[in-house]
Amino acid sequence: MFHLRIKILLISLFVALTLSASTSSDAEKHYRAGEWAVADSLYAQLLKSSPNNRIYNHRYGVCLYEQRKDLAKAEKCLYKSKRAGIALSAFYLGRVCFLEYKFDDAISNYQYYQNRTNSKDKNQAITEGITRCEKGQSMLDRTEDIKILDRIEVNKTQFYNHYELSKEAGAFLNDAGAIDEDSIAPNSTIYQTERGDRVFFVLSENGKTNLYYKNRLIDHWSEKVALGENVNTEQDENYPFLMSDGIMLYFSSKGHNSFGGYDIFVTRYNASQNKYLPPQQLGMPFNSPGNDMLFVVDEFHNIGWFASDRDCEEGNIAIYTFVPNSTIKLLETKNESERRKAARISNEIIDTTENNVDEVAYWPNESQQAEERKINFIVNDSLRYSSINDFMSSDAQSTYLKYEATALQFDSISNTVANKRILYSKTSSSKEKADLITEITTLESKTYNLEEQRDQLLLTTRRIELETIRANGGYSKPKPEPVEEEINSQEEEIIDHVSPWETRPAEVTENKIDKPFFYNKTLYKYYDKIYSDEAIEKLITANKQKAKAANKQYLADYIMREYNKPEPEDGFYEKIFSYDTTFTPELSQQEMISKVKRISNESAKLLIEANYLSVYTLKGQNVLLSEKTKEEKYRSEMQDYMQRSAFKLQEANQQIYVSEGVYTRNKENLARGNNDLKESIKLLETTSLKYLQYLYDQQQELKAEKPIPDNYNTEEQIKEETTSPVQKTVERTEIESKQVKQEVLKEEYRIQVGSFSRILNESDINLPNLSYYKYPDKNLYRYFTGSYTNQMDAALGLEEVKAKGYKDAYVVKFENGIPVK
Repeated sequence: MFHLRIKILLISLFVALTLSASTSSDAEKHYRAGEWAVADSLYAQLLKSSPNNRIYNHRYGVCLYEQRKDLAKAEKCLYKSKRAGIALSAFYLGRVCFLEYKFDDAISNYQYYQNRTNSKDKNQAITEGITRCEKGQSMLDRTEDIKILDRIEVNKTQFYNHYELSKEAGAFLNDAGAIDEDSIAPNSTIYQTERGDRVFFVLSENGKTNLYYKNRLIDHWSEKVALGENVNTEQDENYPFLMSDGIMLYFSSKGHNSFGGYDIFVTRYNASQNKYLPPQQLGMPFNSPGNDMLFVVDEFHNIGWFASDRDCEEGNIAIYTFVPNSTIKLLETKNESERRKAARISNEIIDTTENNVDEVAYWPNESQQAEERKINFIVNDSLRYSSINDFMSSDAQSTYLKYEATALQFDSISNTVANKRILYSKTSSSKEKADLITEITTLESKTYNLEEQRDQLLLTTRRIELETIRANGGYSKPKPEPVEEEINSQEEEIIDHVSPWETRPAEVTENKIDKPFFYNKTLYKYYDKIYSDEAIEKLITANKQKAKAANKQYLADYIMREYNKPEPEDGFYEKIFSYDTTFTPELSQQEMISKVKRISNESAKLLIEANYLSVYTLKGQNVLLSEKTKEEKYRSEMQDYMQRSAFKLQEANQQIYVSEGVYTRNKENLARGNNDLKESIKLLETTSLKYLQYLYDQQQELKAEKPIPDNYNTEEQIKEETTSPVQKTVERTEIESKQVKQEVLKEEYRIQVGSFSRILNESDINLPNLSYYKYPDKNLYRYFTGSYTNQMDAALGLEEVKAKGYKDAYVVKFENGIPVK
C-alpha cells in the first residue's frame, strides 16, 4: 500500500512538471512573438506556482507594460526580477515609472541599467528617456489646479463629435468637400469659427501632417494657407481650435520637443508680422506621457474639453470636461503623491461617489452670537480683515456693506438668468422662447451694471480705508485675526419626519409629506409663521418630487438586488411589471441594466429639480426676511449666509450641468452637485434661524418690571410649548445649576400698548382682550392686549398691533405673574 502511494505521488509530480514545462514553452513562444495578452495570462498562471521565478516576473511585467495594463503590478514584478539579477528589468521599470509619473525613480532605474549594458540602441533610448523624465518632473512641479467635471471614454473615430459646443464657440465639420478640399488627413479635424468665415484643417504631406487655414470669400473659399514654420514642424501637427478673439490658437503636435506623443500647444497670431508666434506647451494635467489633443474652450458657457489616450483601452480615447481658469493657477500642494494624482487626473480625482454625510442643523450657540461677523477683505499685500469691525473708517465699513449687498444682488440675478436659460432649453414653444430671450437679455443687462457697481464699491472701500490708515500714521487697531474658512455650527437633532435624505426611500410616500422638509427642528416648528403660503406650497411641491425620486431609486435598487440573485423573490416580475410593462423575464442582463440606469437617472433629475425649487424659494423668502430686519448686525449676517449659499449654488451648477440646460450623464457629478445643493439649503435655513434669533433678542432688551397685582385681568397661564433655541440653552443651564424648581413654572406673553394717566374705555383702544395695571404710587395705567403661550406668537401679534398705529408697543413676558427680562 505504501509503495502504491509513492507511485501515485511520483506520477502526479511528473504530470505537473510536464504541464508546467508545456505552459512555460507556450508562454515564451507568445512572448517572443509580441503577443502580450496571451503571454501575460500564461505567465500569470506560472507565477501562481512559482511566485519568485525571476524570468516569469520579468516577462509578466514586460507584458503588462506593453499593454499599459495594471502598471502597479508591473512595477512590483519588475522590481522583484531586478533584485534577482535581471538588469533589463531596470530598463522596463524606468518606462513603467515614467508612465506612473514617478520621474525621479524612472531616472534612477535608467541609470542603473545604463551602468550595466553596452547596447547602443538601449543607450539611445535611455538618454531620450532620461531627457523626457527631466522634462516631466519640471512639468509636474508646475501642475495646474483645474476642476475636472467629467471623463467619458469613447472610440477614437470622430471623437470630437462628443464635444457639445455652443454656436458661439464654432463647430467641427465632417465633410472636406464643404471647404472645397478633396480630402483631409485621416483622424484629423476641420474647425470652423462661429461666423463661418474661417476654417482650420489638416493635410498629409510627405508622410506627415501640417496645419492649414482658409478664409471665406463672397461665394467660395480662398486658397489654403499653411500656418508657417513656427507652427508646422518635421513631425505631425493636428487638432486646431481658434478662440473667439481670433488670435489664440490651440493645436496638438508631436514636434516642438513634445513630452508624450501628441502634446497640446498654444500660439498667438501676430497681425503686424502676419504670422503665428512660436507656440508654448501647456502644462499638466492637460499634457501627459500619452497622446493629448483637441483643447477646446466654450467661453459662452465657461467650460472646456480636451482628449487623451492615457489610461484608455486600445482604440479608445478619453474626453475630459473641465472648468477653465481665467489665469494659470498652479497646484499649491507640496505632497508628491497628491501632485501626481492631479497631474494624471486619476480616477480618485474624478470619482466622487456620494458619501454618507451626516446632516447638520446650523444654529449659532451663545459664544458664536457674541463673535463679530467674519469677512475676507484684502486691504493690501500685508493687511487682510477677517471681521467687519476691523475697519478703521466707518465710511469704508459702510461702503463695504453696500458692496456685499450689491454682490448678493448680482449673484441672485445671475442665478435667475441661469434658471431662465434652463427653462429656455426645455420649452418647445416659440412664443415662450421669445419671451424668455427678452427676460434673459434684460436680466443680463442688470448683471453687467451690478457687476460694475460691485467692483467699483470694492475699490472705493479699499481707497477710503487706505487713506484713513495713512492719515492715522498706520493701522492702530489690534492685528486682525486670520479668516476662518469654515462655518461654525452646533449639531442639533433632526426633526423626526420622513425625508428622502434621512430614511429608506421605500418609506417615503407623497401622502406622508404634508409640510416642507427642513434640516432644523426649530425652523420646522416655525416655518408657517415666517414663510408665505405661496412659498410653503412650493416647498411642499419640492418634497413631493423628492418622494417620487426616492421611490424611483428604491425601485432601481430593488430590481438590481433581486435580479442579481440566482432566483429573484416570488412576485418579482409582477412588481416591476406594474411599474413598466416592458420588464420581462426574457430581458438580457444588458437590457435590464439599461432600464435600471434610466430609472436611476429619472430619480436623480427629479431630486435635483426639487432641490433647485427649494433653493430659489428659500432664497426669495430670506430676502424678504432680511428687509424686515431692522438691525444691521443681523441683516448683514443673513446676507452673508445668503451669499455663501449662492456660491454653493454656483458649484452645484458647475457639477450638474455640462452645457446649457443639459444634465451631465456622469452619476458621480450628479451626486456631488446634489450635495452642493443641500449645503446651499442648509445655509439658507441658517438665514431663517438668524431671523428668529433677531425676533427673540428684541424681547431680551426689556427690563424687569414690578409685580402685577393679584387682580390683574388675564386668562389662566399655560406653559409655553415652544421657545427659541437660545432661550432653551439659557433655561437648561439655569435648571442644571438650581436643580429644578419645585413649583410648576407658568408663563405667558402679553403686548404692552402704552401707559396712560386715566382709565380708558374699550373704544379708546380698539384691541381685543385688554387688561391694565395701575402703578401704586402714581396715577398711571399700563395697558396690555392679548395673551400668548410663546414668544413667537407674541412677536407676530406685536406686528399686527404696530400695524394698527401703536408704534411703541412691545412684548412683556411673565413667569408666575412676574415680568422678566
